[in-house]
Amino acid sequence: MAGFSVTGLDDVINMLDKLSNKSNVDNICKKAVDAAKGKVESTMKAALAVSERGPKSTGSIAASVKATNAKVNSYGVFSVAKPTGHDKKGVRNGEKAAYLEYGTKNMKARPWRSKAASAAEGPCIRIMEEVVASEMGAK
Repeated sequence: MAGFSVTGLDDVINMLDKLSNKSNVDNICKKAVDAAKGKVESTMKAALAVSERGPKSTGSIAASVKATNAKVNSYGVFSVAKPTGHDKKGVRNGEKAAYLEYGTKNMKARPWRSKAASAAEGPCIRIMEEVVASEMGAK
């Protein structure tokens, strides 16, 4: 009769045990998203800074970008990076970012969102994969 040996099964069982509890999964995902939010914030600032350039630019829109801590909702775990606050005239920085993205009747659009998303996607995925692997005890 033939025999076989299985190694590493205990490691797989331990990893699956961690995933059996939803709060464990949420906490691991929150750590991963929090680790990557800085990359999203920095690429968004860089993309806005390029779009914001001009004779009247102060750089205030890019400087105002902040990322929130990771949150959980019915769709999953997320963080939001967005322009915050107002300029010295009381105009919201988010509103000015929308004018840059879509333009106005007097200003041509200078899209920045898709550039920021494309630049951040790969690095964020790598950062989150590293955090999840570390949390799961993967080798």
